[in-house]
Amino acid sequence: MSRSPNNGKSLIFREVLQLLTIHVSRFTNPVSSIQYLIFKISIITYHKAFLMFMNYVKLTFRNLERNKVFSFINIFGLAAGLSVCLLIMLYILDESSYDKHHKEGDRVFISKKFIRNLFRKHYSIGFIKGNTLISIFKIVTK
Repeated sequence: MSRSPNNGKSLIFREVLQLLTIHVSRFTNPVSSIQYLIFKISIITYHKAFLMFMNYVKLTFRNLERNKVFSFINIFGLAAGLSVCLLIMLYILDESSYDKHHKEGDRVFISKKFIRNLFRKHYSIGFIKGNTLISIFKIVTK
């Protein structure tokens, strides 16, 4: 049996012709025969798609078994990339939702002071009363 590129198409065409000759003669109403034919063709198509999917699953497990180290590297890299992407997305969502619960959340600010010691660098938030801030910065309101 020769394998040509049109072999699959001709096989499907043969099956459709068989369905036409066998099943169309059963019905007297041509609409119901066409509906039945479309239904039958769709079942055959979905069945073949399911068989092809199962073939892909088998091939995947065979390749995973054959190339264990390469598969481990690929799967580990995919898992690490997805987890880092998820963490970055959660961080961005958390930072962008800061003080959204206030009525005038776009006017809320944090005052920080950068401190550089001999051993470390860090930020400090000092305790400043509201009246002191209002007297220093004219843009601050109550």
